[in-house]
Amino acid sequence: AEKAAERDEEVDQLYETVLNDIISVITEKKEATRQGTKLMFLGRYLERIADHSTNICERTIYMITGELKEIN
Repeated sequence: AEKAAERDEEVDQLYETVLNDIISVITEKKEATRQGTKLMFLGRYLERIADHSTNICERTIYMITGELKEIN
């Protein structure tokens, strides 16, 4: 659970990278705005899934050890 939760930071960084790439494409190609916007939402949803997974991992650790540990 700890290892899984620690990977959330990687997901956050990847989301930022992808978001910046999408913005660059939209800036250069206005016709890509609709698709780019959908991809930005998709990226955000995936990032939130990783956040929720971290919360589940933290609660799992608590259930097993009794220790409240905020991983991210």
